[in-house]
Amino acid sequence: MLFLFLFAVLGVSLFAEIKTQETMDRHANFDNFGSAILVLLRVATGEGWVGIMQDAARRPSILFSCMNED
Repeated sequence: MLFLFLFAVLGVSLFAEIKTQETMDRHANFDNFGSAILVLLRVATGEGWVGIMQDAARRPSILFSCMNED
């Protein structure tokens, strides 16, 4: 339970502003502590963890592109 608590707090601080997508919707998100615990329990049982991981990953964007400095 201590690990779930720590990772829920960490998840809320890191992933609270992720937009709702296919897997991370209004039922599975890190907006608050309660829903973060439920998402972590869902991931711990192995149900849909790949979709949650892909939705939480940063997508390629023009704002985060690397520039070559020659």
